Amino acid sequence: MDFVAVMERSYVLIIEAKRSTLGEAMKQCLLSMKDAWDNNGGGILYGFVTTVESWQMIRV
Repeated sequence: MDFVAVMERSYVLIIEAKRSTLGEAMKQCLLSMKDAWDNNGGGILYGFVTTVESWQMIRV
C-alpha cells in the first residue's frame, strides 16, 4: 500500500498481483481496500490487480 498526494489531496493506492486469475487478485485487493477504508476514515481508494498480462483498476 502506498499513499499518493496530488495537489494537496491524499490517495491510497493498493496493488495486488496474482499469477493465476484476476478474480483471485480482485478478492484480495477488495479485502485490502476495505481494511484501508475502515482504518482511514473513508476517502478515495484506488486498487489495481494484475496477472502481468492483464490489469484492472478499482476505485472506491
